[in-house]
Amino acid sequence: MNNGEKEMIGFPQGGVPHRILVIDDNPDIQRDFKTILLEEQANTKLDSCSAKLFARSARKSTPRSKYELDFASQGKEGYEKIKQALSQNRSYELAFVDMRISPGWDGIETIEHIWKTDPNIQVVICTAYTDHSCEEISQRLGRSKNLLILKKPFDSAEIAQLAAILTEKWTLAKRASIKMDELEQMVKERTNELATTNKQNQQEIPERKKAEEALRESEEKFRSLAEQSPNMIFIHSKGKVIYANKKCEEIMGYKREEFYSDDFNFLTLIAPESMDLIKENYKRHLEGEEIQPYEYTLINKAGERIEAINASKLIQYEGHKAILGIVTDITKRKKAEETLRQSEERLKILFEYAPDTIFLNDTKGNFVDGNKAAEEMVGYAKEELIGKNLFETGLLLEEQVPKAAKHLEEIDKGNPTGPDEFTLKRKDGSYVTVEIRTFPVRIGNQTLGLGIARDITERKKSEFSQNELIEKVDKINRELNDFASIVSHDLKAPLRGIKTLANWILADCADKLGDQANEQINLLLDRVERMYNLIEGALQYSRLGQTKGNQIQVNLNNFVPEIINMVVPPENITVTIENELPVIECDETQIMQVFQNLLSNAIKYMDKPQGWIKVGCIEQDGFWKFSVADNGPGIEEKHFEKIFKIFQALPTSPRFEGTGVGLTITKKIVELYNGKIWVESKVGEGSTFFFTLPKQKGPRLAGTKMGAKK
Repeated sequence: MNNGEKEMIGFPQGGVPHRILVIDDNPDIQRDFKTILLEEQANTKLDSCSAKLFARSARKSTPRSKYELDFASQGKEGYEKIKQALSQNRSYELAFVDMRISPGWDGIETIEHIWKTDPNIQVVICTAYTDHSCEEISQRLGRSKNLLILKKPFDSAEIAQLAAILTEKWTLAKRASIKMDELEQMVKERTNELATTNKQNQQEIPERKKAEEALRESEEKFRSLAEQSPNMIFIHSKGKVIYANKKCEEIMGYKREEFYSDDFNFLTLIAPESMDLIKENYKRHLEGEEIQPYEYTLINKAGERIEAINASKLIQYEGHKAILGIVTDITKRKKAEETLRQSEERLKILFEYAPDTIFLNDTKGNFVDGNKAAEEMVGYAKEELIGKNLFETGLLLEEQVPKAAKHLEEIDKGNPTGPDEFTLKRKDGSYVTVEIRTFPVRIGNQTLGLGIARDITERKKSEFSQNELIEKVDKINRELNDFASIVSHDLKAPLRGIKTLANWILADCADKLGDQANEQINLLLDRVERMYNLIEGALQYSRLGQTKGNQIQVNLNNFVPEIINMVVPPENITVTIENELPVIECDETQIMQVFQNLLSNAIKYMDKPQGWIKVGCIEQDGFWKFSVADNGPGIEEKHFEKIFKIFQALPTSPRFEGTGVGLTITKKIVELYNGKIWVESKVGEGSTFFFTLPKQKGPRLAGTKMGAKK
């Protein structure tokens, strides 16, 4: 073999790149391959990965491309290029063949013609499995070690890895074949030398010695070449290993003495699944048939599996037929291929069996793929939709087409969208409401939209029912509020008349009436006032929560002292603010009612000659916890819940009779703010009312300990 031929198979003398042919009628796909395999090679990362994968030193970066790419748009055109390359001794190492090529030969027919001309070329079928199944492809092409199937869509890494692995595989096989030819030639030369030497030995002893020396040198050259080889080299004859190089010892774990032993069975090195292949090829060798390099599995002494490529030849060794084998260890490469396959399988499982609907489409709206949940959601098998345009399937309502088009525009710009609601028409004519999010993803050299959809039909029904119920409740509340206002007005009118008449009688006739009559009239006025307050309290209670108050930031450090002054505590009662109070967002009137009711009750029911009331606040579990404590008469524990119910005032003070509305209103206001209110008390010692309000984000104003006294 000359130097030119060696350069074509990847030897370093000429630095010739690997030759790859892409057969695809799509110019965009051809440009993608050019981008991936030529323009991206400036990044040395791929060479580094390839070096690790095939256990060799990384090549120094050079300005030359690693690959030489040719393109063909039709199967027959590609076939003619391969024939021409063979005739010029510039074979293609790898061909990427699209399954669907029109017009003319499809992908399978193209490969059939190619392999008739060049059976050694590595082939990758690029398919979306929509034209032929794996079984159909295998039936047409057979199960070949030179064939891989690549599912669309694919990304740059897949193409780059396949190109690196398969061209390297082709190169290794070719190198092994060349080495075999060289070794066979060396053996033939050695045999011829021996024959010549023997003939000369019959004539002259000195000539025989000279021939013996030449033979010795030839053997040394052979052994030197074999011992320095990175591959395992062995010679096998009559069931025995008669030569094994150093690499055989390193990889297989046996010493040469063990290989050469009469008890050593060569077949113990062969994995069970490769046994029939080895026996068949051995038989074909003995029949004189040439055997192409093939993959098989060895088992080393430690029981480890060694994946290998074997290039073997039938030779004459010491007058007997023998098998010369050159074995390349491809275990690391096979592991890398298996890792890639498992990774693809895991991703496929996650995609297919995800509970959410997942789909892929391009930026024009053409469906690329979808999972099982997507099929169940719309009622179509994904094969019915792949390749079709979203706007032509009838899935979308007409009024939602502009919104879907906007989604595609955003994906094309690289922006995620959603969540947005769409109503889809299923295959059976029914409708489903979905919430869709889309994300831009890069697969190969193409931007696709990854969509995730959830069926929210039931949620929408619930929301509709809830809205109807809310409207009904609002209507009832409005009617109740109107009723309360009317009743309040109708009840207050006669009370005002009674009060006015009683005041006239006292003003005009007090001196004419006896003490008992005056007392009765004053009692009547007290009852009228109490009834008036009851009606007013009930009206306030019914209106709480009906309208949304004006929510503002209230600094309680300033606001609470104003409330204390409003309730006018007597001289014998001291009211103090024990610590800093927060700034809260609330309806100012409502929070005033809370503090006013609690402070007023503490003052009204005070039974001590020197009373005190303390207002405090602490932070606790995301809430402000307020307290209003006093040293009044206290409340029995059995009344702790009763006092917060409407019209349930306790007659604890002979001087004041409550309406039973104030604490009820206070409780309702606190609960409107998602807070709680409760009391802790001991009879004779006093009571402490606690209530909580949720903390809001924002600064808390600084304050100091303050007091107020009337």
